[in-house]
This record gives sequence, structure tokens and C-alpha cells, in this order.
Amino acid sequence: MNRSSFISLNELVINIVSVLSKIDYSNLYDELIISEDIIKILQKCLDRFLQIEELNKDSYRVGRFEQFQNNTLKTLMFTRFSQFNGAKRFANEDWSEINLILPIVDKLVCEAGWVGVVMQNFVQLCESAKKDYPTELFADQVLTVISMPKLVGWQGSTLYSRLSELVQFFAARDSLLNLQTVQKLLRIIDWLIDQGDRRSASLQQSELFRSIKLS
Repeated sequence: MNRSSFISLNELVINIVSVLSKIDYSNLYDELIISEDIIKILQKCLDRFLQIEELNKDSYRVGRFEQFQNNTLKTLMFTRFSQFNGAKRFANEDWSEINLILPIVDKLVCEAGWVGVVMQNFVQLCESAKKDYPTELFADQVLTVISMPKLVGWQGSTLYSRLSELVQFFAARDSLLNLQTVQKLLRIIDWLIDQGDRRSASLQQSELFRSIKLS
């Protein structure tokens, strides 16, 4: 995406606020059935959010999220609430319906996870929803992000160790993973080791991965 495709901050704020104002959060979290309209609204908001200057790799503001950007990110990544009284989904450790929002999460992390604050929120989501988050999708998403030529705001963060913890959890949770998925997790571990993550070096030699070879 080139710089000319990014619209002005004021215009973008007005657009996103206009979209977010249409969301009925009680329906999103509380009702027995989520309205399809809400998912469409979130997808529309995501499309606009991905145009912000802070996600433009050529901008001096890349990764410099302020309150508005952070709040919008948390809404789109479903990390805004960990506890929500009366919530039937996406909070209070109940993520059994996470498949409803995975298309939004997938697009957000795959297109913007190279920015540290976005990846931090993705990891937070996975930690909250780890009982229900699909292992292979997680692996594919992380591999997509770490294959990008530029990672901003990762250095010195807890992302590496937290990703390692999630890899270990998913591998242990789904002990009968197919070989292809296990190899994807191992590729993540290898990359984390290259970044100097000691936990991943130990994990590579654990019973979960010791006998697995990358093709």
C-alpha cells in the first residue's frame, strides 16, 4: 500500500468513530445470537483502520498508537474486555464462539501484526482464548507475520517469550496434531531461537518437538 492511499487522520477518525458508534456491544457480547450486521460493521471498521498512518511502514508515526488507535485496536482484536458482566461470549474465559470473529482477527494480524502493539493484542487474545483458539490457524498467522521484512516495536518486548508459551500450550493441548501443523509450530520455535529466546531453545528439545524434523 503506498502513501497516497492513506487518508488524513481527521477524516479517518471521523470515519471510524462513525462506524463504531453503530455497534451495539450488548448484542455482540450478551445476546444469544450475534447480528450479522455487527460483524459487517466491524469488518468495515477494520478496512478503514488498516489505512491509519500508524500502520504505514513509510510513515514516521508507524507504531505510535495513541488512545483512539489503541481503543479501536482493542475493539477489533476483542481485547477490550477480559471480564464483562452477563457476557455470553468473548469474555469471562468463554471463547467457544470465537469462529465468528476469526475472519476479522485473521485479517488484522496478518496485515498489521508486524507492528508490535498489534501483535501484543493478538497474543493477548490468544492467551485469553487459548482453550478454543485453533492451533493451525495460530501457526499460520504467526508465520505470516514473522515472514514480513520489517517488524516494528518488537525489540525488547515480551512478544517472543509469550509466543513461545503459546506454542508450548497449543502443542500440549492438541497432542494428536498432524505432522504439518507440528512442523509449523517448530518453524516458529526456530525463528524465536534465532531472536535469542531461551525458552524456545528449551522447548525445541522437549518431548513435544524433539523427534520432529523440518522438511
